[in-house]
Amino acid sequence: ASAIDFVLELQFGTGEIAWARSPSGDADEALLTGCASIHHSIRCALALADFVDAPQPEWEVAVGRLGHTIAHHPDAFVTKDRWSME
Repeated sequence: ASAIDFVLELQFGTGEIAWARSPSGDADEALLTGCASIHHSIRCALALADFVDAPQPEWEVAVGRLGHTIAHHPDAFVTKDRWSME
């Protein structure tokens, strides 16, 4: 699986993407800044996929869900006071 596919395995049903997976396999916290960076990265990956004529419709759906969550559901992300990069 590609790096993008690995990242999308960490996407929650509500659209946000966990910033890490624990050794036990749990992924339960999403950071706004991390998700914004992931959103940009997936859009770049989609542009590259389009350039080499390798459509990735599942990435398009996932990035749309992520973008919606970033724009409309700030409560989906852990609080800023816990993380220095937020």
